Amino acid sequence: MAQTNPNQPPENQQSGETSPEETRRLREAVLRWLEKTTAPKPHQKPAQVPKPPKPIEPPAKATRADVATKSPQAPLVQRAERPAVEKPKRASRKKGGWRRTVSLVAGGMMAGLVLVVAVFGLLLYQFKWQAGWAAAVTSIIPYPVVIVDYRPLPYREWQQQVTTLHQFYLLEKDQNPELEIPTLAQTRQHILNRMVEQVLLDELATRYNLTVTDQEIAQNTAALTEEIGGEQALVEQLQKLYGWTIADFQKTILRSVLLKNKLKLALTLDERINPEVRQRAEQVQNLVRTSGRDFADLAAEYSEDVTAVQGGDLGYFAPGQMVPMFEAAAKTLEPGQVSDLVKTEFGYHIIKLEEKLTDEAGTVTQMRARHILLRTISLDEYLEQMKQTAAIWQLVNL
Repeated sequence: MAQTNPNQPPENQQSGETSPEETRRLREAVLRWLEKTTAPKPHQKPAQVPKPPKPIEPPAKATRADVATKSPQAPLVQRAERPAVEKPKRASRKKGGWRRTVSLVAGGMMAGLVLVVAVFGLLLYQFKWQAGWAAAVTSIIPYPVVIVDYRPLPYREWQQQVTTLHQFYLLEKDQNPELEIPTLAQTRQHILNRMVEQVLLDELATRYNLTVTDQEIAQNTAALTEEIGGEQALVEQLQKLYGWTIADFQKTILRSVLLKNKLKLALTLDERINPEVRQRAEQVQNLVRTSGRDFADLAAEYSEDVTAVQGGDLGYFAPGQMVPMFEAAAKTLEPGQVSDLVKTEFGYHIIKLEEKLTDEAGTVTQMRARHILLRTISLDEYLEQMKQTAAIWQLVNL
């Protein structure tokens, strides 16, 4: 019997084959192991094996063509949006409705007020109301009566001046029944023209840098007070005739008169105005000196004064009766002499002194002279020219 080597594997193992018995035992051992490791416990669901996460691929680099043609990519991580909190709809409707109601009411009231003011203004301009209730309304609402160069002039002021002047005319009519006085319509137009003129005077004064000082107003008021017989007499007369105080008189009348006098002098001295008139005056003066013709004949032919028909004869006049510049030039002449050109507010004068009378002390008491006048534009004519170019809107229907 052959001996076996204990270190030598069985024949079947050496050949790499497995016996059926070994295969059976191996299968049973594997099944028992599987039952122990995979069998679920009571009341427990079998565990799920999580799937491995997909790898995050890096974003591809965008080309210029992609940027130009594609919309921008959404961010990889987006913020979680908060849930919208709804407001109570009923409460918001009530609040919004209340505001709309208030706005509508306020707008309606404003529109109504504007309509009332506009309608009253139209009726005021159409019927030119002068009653006390109309005066009360115009003292609150500053309706303009006319607009001059974008400066509105108040209806209230026009209304007051019309009433004052018309009452003055009626008072004069009572004292003298035969006196013809302007109608109310004429008075209204006169006051309106005067208010427009005052605006133009102020514009002209600004151009010449002229003003009327408080001192000048006070001096002229004092002179008038002395002439009338005292301040009390002046106050009584102003109140009786016009219903004015002294301050009203200074503002309405005195300031305008003083400003006009200054502007007349300014126009007289302004050589830019009517230069052609000066040329004609120089030509006539040359005729007086070289032609040998009688002064009276030349005055009758060339003078633009009413005295031309009488050869320019002014008759006798005392010191203070002529405008200052004319009188000063005449005083320097001797009888028979002719002056150079003398410019006054009326134009250019050529003066010939005919006679000079003096008293025992040699003081000139009277003079007699002839003159040739070539008129320049007067202040009133200049104001009329300004009216033609001014922007004037008359609102009241006259």
